[in-house]
Amino acid sequence: MYTLFSSSITQIIKREHMTTECRKKRNLYIIGGLIFSAVLALVGHSLFFDRLLPVTGVTHLDFGTFSLNSNPNQFLVCSPNLCTETPHMTSPVYSFPAETLAADWDDMINRQSNIELLFEDQPLNQRDYVQRTPLMRFPDIITVRFYRLPNGMSTLAIYSRAIYGKSDFGVNKARIESWLREIP
Repeated sequence: MYTLFSSSITQIIKREHMTTECRKKRNLYIIGGLIFSAVLALVGHSLFFDRLLPVTGVTHLDFGTFSLNSNPNQFLVCSPNLCTETPHMTSPVYSFPAETLAADWDDMINRQSNIELLFEDQPLNQRDYVQRTPLMRFPDIITVRFYRLPNGMSTLAIYSRAIYGKSDFGVNKARIESWLREIP
């Protein structure tokens, strides 16, 4: 009887011991995962997500002939006489030359974070940028073209769109409206 009782107690202790060992292992995995996540966030999250979400398929955009797609993750600013598509917002007209507008644009872009110039077509005065969200690094493509108008005036066309997903929660619209407010 003592042996039976003793072995039952030993099995219970072993079960509790294994449970404690399992808890220790689980806690080590959790701590390891947290450390990995912290290192990824601090050191290499940009590289990781930039490779996970590459910028591909960026082709030359002709504002006079391109078509909007059916996704709501885009925002077009254009003068109706410069674009075949109906813009989400009409371009402002500036009382200074396109070269000044482009320089003001460059100053504004230099104040932005997570943005990179992809391509510049100097003869057309058109540029393509990629701007990534801070945390998950989702890329958006922004194309801008500066136009000369009569009497030393100018305007621009901007097309901002997400590469991934169907919705951008209004990010492209908010970005462009904010940028346009920053140009004097």
